[in-house]
Amino acid sequence: MTQIVSLVEAFDSFISGCKADGTWDSLRASCVIAGWSNLSGALTPLRPAFDKGPTSVNFVNADYNSEFGLLGNGVDKYLNTNRDNTTDLRNNKHLSVYLTSGMSATSIEVALGSRGLAGILPSGTSLLYTNADNNMYYEVNTTSLTDTPVISGVGSLPGFIGATRSGSASFIARGNGTEILASQSSLAPVSGAYAVFARTPESPDRYSTCRLTFYSIGLSVDLGLLDRRTTILMSGIQNAIT
Repeated sequence: MTQIVSLVEAFDSFISGCKADGTWDSLRASCVIAGWSNLSGALTPLRPAFDKGPTSVNFVNADYNSEFGLLGNGVDKYLNTNRDNTTDLRNNKHLSVYLTSGMSATSIEVALGSRGLAGILPSGTSLLYTNADNNMYYEVNTTSLTDTPVISGVGSLPGFIGATRSGSASFIARGNGTEILASQSSLAPVSGAYAVFARTPESPDRYSTCRLTFYSIGLSVDLGLLDRRTTILMSGIQNAIT
């Protein structure tokens, strides 16, 4: 593999690689929150034709590091992605993040998600979260009122986390290089925007203390290929900066 020597090369390699993999079109709301000189730049959407970009709530420039991304405080800081859970299809959806430091192993924290508003469960919600046990939990147009799939022991680990649904009967979850098939039927998605570092901007809670450099929401995607490309991208950004 050619050594990446600049930030421009790192970004160009990621975009061209995703296009070659066939994953680029699935990234409908997405930001690379690293490699930029300031937080404002880091919130530039990858695909502005589909995505007007996130709104920062309570973050300041000191929370952002160009090499390692944006750090949540677990109290009141989050991004409103301005993308609704109903925008993507019931059986054609993915969500993912790349963490440079994981979430708490001892509390419930959401890295990315939309739960909809209270009082209308059961309904289809989409979340990536920990549950005070250092495990990662996943929902893609499902609900935590049913058995939520889990990948054990990876909640506090850095790296790529994602979930994707391409059919009504099941979806795939990925964390720490492990994939599982979750045999859960889809529910009709309930309206509510996605938040990063929290759950649902309309009524935010479950704030996260993780640090992350990437998120994406959109159509169903090959998680292994997206994991590989984001991992290469983050390595390239770090090499270019250091």
